[in-house]
Amino acid sequence: MEYLAVIVAFNALVFTPVHGATRIAMTSGNWSNSSTWNGGIVPGIADTVIVDGGVSVTIDISAECASIRLGRSIPLPGNGLLLFPDSLSVLVVAGNITLGRIPRSGQLS
Repeated sequence: MEYLAVIVAFNALVFTPVHGATRIAMTSGNWSNSSTWNGGIVPGIADTVIVDGGVSVTIDISAECASIRLGRSIPLPGNGLLLFPDSLSVLVVAGNITLGRIPRSGQLS
């Protein structure tokens, strides 16, 4: 009976889906800097990322997220910008990459 309880507990830990949060870059800065992000939390692999209009985020670490959107129409219209300063800058996006919203646009450089 104890063996069965251990298997059930293990399966609950291993197969529980990971749900991320939405992380919004509200001010320009480095990806790794918590002050760049709403709530002061740097995005992780399960998070949806939004880089607001007029905001530039520099990829200064090997970063990961579930999806990313550059720019949105509310509250800050305009482009969101991701900067990759060198060949060591890496951003892995597991899902969708959305560049802006009509009539806005996003930019990768």
